[in-house]
Amino acid sequence: MGLFDTFIFDSPIACSECGKPIKSAQSRNFGSSLDTYRVGDAVRDCDIRLGIVKEQCYCDSCSGLNGAKENDTWLVIWHGVYAGAYASYESAEIRLNSIDRSTLLEWHSRHQTEKEEWQRRFRSFYAAIEEWHRYSVAEDKKAFLKEPLAFIRSNLLEYIKSDDPLGAILEGYKRDNDTTDLDGSDLSG
Repeated sequence: MGLFDTFIFDSPIACSECGKPIKSAQSRNFGSSLDTYRVGDAVRDCDIRLGIVKEQCYCDSCSGLNGAKENDTWLVIWHGVYAGAYASYESAEIRLNSIDRSTLLEWHSRHQTEKEEWQRRFRSFYAAIEEWHRYSVAEDKKAFLKEPLAFIRSNLLEYIKSDDPLGAILEGYKRDNDTTDLDGSDLSG
């Protein structure tokens, strides 16, 4: 039994039974390594250079009613890159034929921007955790807070006042309106 990769849809596909939006599909046709892909992501272990792959996706709303209703979904792969998911083969074919180098540059630009944002967030988060750790192991905590450049510890002062400093740091670095986990899975329920 292989593992599923998850393909997140740019635009939800309406369930053919109830009309509710379906936001992703799973597939074993690729690397089967529990990866999550968004449009513009290179699909690891993808043998398909250009093509359309038929998958089944399931509606969460219908899953409890006499078994899950299968919905056909067509995943578009362009030079090993996930290019979208569509409810009909015809729509998928139109998408496959419409992709050009400017689309690739757009995806690349988006990935670069996301990468830079994650790097900035990680460096800042790491610095806050490191500073909190240095404070927590300091023998003389008051002296630690009065060291040169203590002004950069302004957030640290907020965190250490909390009953749960680590929880306060985590909350402080949570993105506004962020309802996705690091792998892209929806946390909003």
